[in-house]
Amino acid sequence: MNRRPAKFLLSMAILGGWILGLALIFKPGILQASMHEQLVIDARAMALGNAVTADPPGIMSIHYNPAGLSNIKEDSLISMSISGIGIDMESRFKTNSEWENFLPGDYLDPLADTSGEVTGIVAYIPGYGDTVTLPSSVAMPTGGGISLRSPGSKWTFAFGIYSPLVGGFAREGEDNPLRYGVSEVYWQHMTLSPSISFQATPTMSFGLSVGFGSSAMGMYTDTRLPNQLVALTHILGEITEELGIPVITDLTLPPPWFGGGIHPHESIATLDLSGEDNFAPSYNLGFLWDPYSWFSFGIVYHSEVKQEINGTYNMSYSDSFQNTVGWFGSSLLLDVTSLILELPTNPVAAQTGTFTTEMNIPQMIQGGISIKPVSFVNILFDLNWAQWSARTEDRLMFDQDIQALQIARILGYQEGARDFVLKRNLEDSLNFGIGLEITPMDWLTLRMGYEKRFSSVPAEHFDTIWNFPDWDVYSAGIGIGFKNGLTIDLSASYLKSDVLKINVNESEHMNNTEFTHLIYSPYAGLDYEQNFDIYLVGLKISAPTSLLNEAVGAMFNWMGNLF
Repeated sequence: MNRRPAKFLLSMAILGGWILGLALIFKPGILQASMHEQLVIDARAMALGNAVTADPPGIMSIHYNPAGLSNIKEDSLISMSISGIGIDMESRFKTNSEWENFLPGDYLDPLADTSGEVTGIVAYIPGYGDTVTLPSSVAMPTGGGISLRSPGSKWTFAFGIYSPLVGGFAREGEDNPLRYGVSEVYWQHMTLSPSISFQATPTMSFGLSVGFGSSAMGMYTDTRLPNQLVALTHILGEITEELGIPVITDLTLPPPWFGGGIHPHESIATLDLSGEDNFAPSYNLGFLWDPYSWFSFGIVYHSEVKQEINGTYNMSYSDSFQNTVGWFGSSLLLDVTSLILELPTNPVAAQTGTFTTEMNIPQMIQGGISIKPVSFVNILFDLNWAQWSARTEDRLMFDQDIQALQIARILGYQEGARDFVLKRNLEDSLNFGIGLEITPMDWLTLRMGYEKRFSSVPAEHFDTIWNFPDWDVYSAGIGIGFKNGLTIDLSASYLKSDVLKINVNESEHMNNTEFTHLIYSPYAGLDYEQNFDIYLVGLKISAPTSLLNEAVGAMFNWMGNLF
């Protein structure tokens, strides 16, 4: 009896059921998806839309499913990955014809009808303790590892280093309007992961990897406050410049009021901060079941990564802001009022100190299947859920009263003078990936993949820091294997987004014009448009350690003969 048609029909039935399940789960309005995690970990995974939980990629099974380490055939294997990334992002700020300006007359916002773009990629170097700003298209090492299994053993041990989450970019230039949202920002997590897998039966394996992580974040940004109440201080400062009644005004409200006031379209302060957490542990638990040569199922749990970032900051203030602070202490009446309202009265050019914040990476669960309807074709499907809803806010906690926050309190800010808080209320992610592998020859594998990523950021909390759009991820790649065990994997991915639009008052953190939304809406009154595409390439080289030893020995022999 020929079993091949039966296997093919069963494979197609499983595929059909899985696709139907996807259609039911991913109907419009149901899902939000992951943002920038696991983009450049492994070249094979990139080429397959990260749909590799049921067929993990060698040593990087450490991340995708540590149970897959049991599938490594070599007694000892070493691997190294290099990835290239290119960012093409442009933001446009447009005049809204229905919005009346904060100030009377011809005080048009100088950012109206301007645009800005990403000028570079920011990366933090652990151990170096600082960042480097690289071109917006750059290649860099992104991970590697080694595995070991004794002949005949059911246990496989491995050690890897990689970044499951990485992001950072610069928008430099005095004429770049994005500097008021954030001029430079980065957030990354790197982990050293000892791992182990156990092959309980010929068809069932379990795995565990423990991550000893190092996390870092930082930002540099100019700030401005296009707000009705802020604009009022500027207006009152102008009209009271010549106002004065001897003695009386000196004791009550010395002119100009508010020290001349704060212009809503001018920079009032610059914030520069950076911090790290050198011990942010995590773990991955994996299960792999391949009862047939043509079918396998895998599932992996990624624990939450708790990151308590501690670092230093510098907040420098403009002359107009310092004049306003000084005005609050310029008369007996204002001194008493400022004391009651806890307002600053002694202007300073800058405040420096320490801060802390929590920037946790949420727990995730990813599951998938691998089906081979014929021996040279491998079709993979994955679902990935991440609990981004656990992130409800960004909170920076400073070691002293921040004068800008003290002033903001009288304008409605309610989080105190030491905490800077932006509501996030992110939404859980649920994305899917589809991959296809075709092996026409023993030494050559062709790959392609697709992944759908919807933004986890709700529109009302969108800004130029959390500005991740919906992405369609198209990928392709090849794998080349040599008889000596050396393998080379190449991949290319294109993250494409549609034009994203945030009209006036759609986002509290972008362009809200209500005077009660003081912190923080730097583009109030302007419509926002964004294009954000990313280009990725990956290279992974894997080889048995015996091959590496032979190469090193040959090199030393050559050097010995040379000298």
